[in-house]
Formats: sequence, C-alpha cells, structure tokens
Amino acid sequence: MVRALPSNDGSLPPQAVLFTPARATEMLPLLKTIMRDAMHLNQSIQRQRNQIEGIDRLAETIDHPSYRDEVNDIRGTLVADEARLDQCIMELTRLGVEPHLPLNGSIDFPAILHRQAVRLCWTLGEESVEYWHDIGQDASVRRPLPTQSIHA
Repeated sequence: MVRALPSNDGSLPPQAVLFTPARATEMLPLLKTIMRDAMHLNQSIQRQRNQIEGIDRLAETIDHPSYRDEVNDIRGTLVADEARLDQCIMELTRLGVEPHLPLNGSIDFPAILHRQAVRLCWTLGEESVEYWHDIGQDASVRRPLPTQSIHA
C-alpha cells in the first residue's frame, strides 16, 4: 500500500511533500496544463536553437543585416521562452512534484511504498497515477502500482 507517511530511513527530507496515488491524481488537471505548456516551450526552444545554429554555420549570413536582425529576434524569443520554461519547472517543483529532466512529459511524486521511499510516476496523456519506480530510476522502468493502493 502506498502511504503519505515519512520514512524512518532518512531517504526523504522531513519537509518533503508525500503523495498517495489518489492525491497525485487529483492534481493532474493543473499538472497537465503546466506540463503541456512546458513541453510546448521546450519544443519551441529546440527549434529556435536549431535555427540559430543553422544560420551561424553559414558564414555569408553572419554579416548580412537582415540575417543579423532575424537572429537577434530569435535570440530574444529564445531567452524569453527559456525563462518561461524555467518558471514552469519551478511551479511544478513548488507543487512538490519532480518533472523528469530533460523534459519528456513525465512527472514523479515522492511517496512511500512498502515502507520504502519511491516515486509515483505519471506521463502526459495518462488519466491517473498508476505507476511507480525507485528513486533515481527513469520512467521507462516504472512498474504498475499494486491494485489496492491506486485509490488509497
């Protein structure tokens, strides 16, 4: 059973927010909105970085005024998008959850399962929190929660 109780093994700091699957699932409407925004920003940032790299590789464009203006516009948008992405990540962290970095659409929720500190795991597109993994493991190795603990 997953419980929102602190562990005695010292693996979680005393101020850590602990989640049950039900409590984590209740937060999903807000988390989905933040994560969709973060994923959109992350994709935009990657596209902008690729554009800048492509333009920078072309020696003849570096000194051309119109290209310089375009690159400056892209750099300004890139800086703004990176700041907004940082805000999304900080907002998720303030809510007590841990987005997987680099962003892949997965969020971890600190929890205790069978008296061990673990992470409940949710990925964008899922309707509820039904998986877990050990601390430090990637979401690709997550396991289904025991059935009786999903609604606890």
